[in-house]
Amino acid sequence: MKPINYKALGAKIKEYRKKENITQEQLAEMADISLSHMSNVETASVSVSLPALKLIADALGVTIDELLVDSYSKKQKKYFYSKKMDLIMEQCETVEQEIIVNTVSTLADNLLKSRKKKGV
Repeated sequence: MKPINYKALGAKIKEYRKKENITQEQLAEMADISLSHMSNVETASVSVSLPALKLIADALGVTIDELLVDSYSKKQKKYFYSKKMDLIMEQCETVEQEIIVNTVSTLADNLLKSRKKKGV
């Protein structure tokens, strides 16, 4: 089992916080944790308890999975992203699903071509 990458977790929390345009202080208040603890979580100065992580995820409107994805194995990430795609597709009409599939296919083709050019 792969250990939790607290540095990546803190960076992911910060990424979502900035995306929501809220400060550490606001997030700490929303999650009902101290500002110093929130700061320490984002900078990976401390590990975070599951209850605190749940409060942070809820305050950000994301799942714990979304915050921990960088600590997952390749197989776990593949499963997570597959399920996330399923949820996105379930919300769409057939014509929208076709647009998404075509867009993702084109993007994947371009990424593979780019990877081949770099020799990766």
